[in-house]
Amino acid sequence: MALVMFGIFHGMGYSPLAAMISEIFPTNVRYTGSSSAYQFGNSFLGGPASYVSADLGTINYLLYPVYTAILIIATIAFLLKSKESKGIEMEV
Repeated sequence: MALVMFGIFHGMGYSPLAAMISEIFPTNVRYTGSSSAYQFGNSFLGGPASYVSADLGTINYLLYPVYTAILIIATIAFLLKSKESKGIEMEV
């Protein structure tokens, strides 16, 4: 059941990701910009997450949820700051 729930929530998180990242950049640099943003996020935030969680867990087991909450708050702040491109003429 946990694996099914993980699959559902993972899909809910990654489904709108491509559209959101591609809307951030103008069309002339969209491919490079979206790839760079995705790879940077995975490399510098997702990559060390396991090491950070292990190190924080050795200090205090409550520090990892705090680390996760900080990343979630930063993500929500970014989502609220990003603007909707619906109705905006995209350059070619």
